[in-house]
Amino acid sequence: MNLGVVLVDDEPLIRSGLRAIINAEPDLDVLGEADDGAGITAMVRRLRPDVVLMDVRMPVVDGIEATRRLLAAGDSLLFPAAIRELAARHAPATPPASGLDSAA
Repeated sequence: MNLGVVLVDDEPLIRSGLRAIINAEPDLDVLGEADDGAGITAMVRRLRPDVVLMDVRMPVVDGIEATRRLLAAGDSLLFPAAIRELAARHAPATPPASGLDSAA
């Protein structure tokens, strides 16, 4: 079973390069792409990717805010619970200054 990936980056060249790298792997598939985080929650609901590879700095809605929105969607999406579990397991002693709250 292949892992589905959604790419979110405002640079088309970056998305193109990542798509080529990911699609070259037999067990990975790019399911969708976006150029900012504005519609990512709806895209994730629709496509149900295993992984969202998202840039932090983007116009309109940046990756930090888009991640907050994905986490706020809670149980309606499959992967945020896994993200919270992994984050809890690998949380540094001092939280990073990324702007994400402890729910991430």
